[in-house]
Amino acid sequence: MDFENNIIHIRHDLFCPGALDWVLQTPKSKSSIRDVLISDKLALILKSYRKQFLEFKLQSPTWDQLQYNFIFSSFKYPGQPLARQNVYWWVTRIAKKINALYIHPHLFRHTHVSLLAEAGVPLPVITERLGHASTKITEEIYLHITKTTKENYLHKFNRIVENL
Repeated sequence: MDFENNIIHIRHDLFCPGALDWVLQTPKSKSSIRDVLISDKLALILKSYRKQFLEFKLQSPTWDQLQYNFIFSSFKYPGQPLARQNVYWWVTRIAKKINALYIHPHLFRHTHVSLLAEAGVPLPVITERLGHASTKITEEIYLHITKTTKENYLHKFNRIVENL
């Protein structure tokens, strides 16, 4: 993570074959290795979290002396990556608070793509951000047309028809 330039460097995949087992591995494709620009607001949030994390690290006598410094680390197993079950638990709590039946963490990736497209970000830029090798995967699997996008195109169409 480069906090000065608001960049997340993605260089590995975290594979979790079991509850407490994990392996850092090479991403599945060359395009998966990438730099992702983030907003100032997200950088501040991550910086604050990182500060808390480092304070916790200094106070933890059981800190696992790994060569990695994960952005999100386990408090139960200091130095280890955050367990996948914890992420599911947090997302489930959020879903209950907003009265949603079920939200899968990967849904945020799909939503991110749709919001980028709605903001007018070109498909090749979105594809690169996701680490996809081609725009086809991004378009067919991740790109969902939002209600706002449909309404915007309807308004544009109506203006064309009204001027006929």
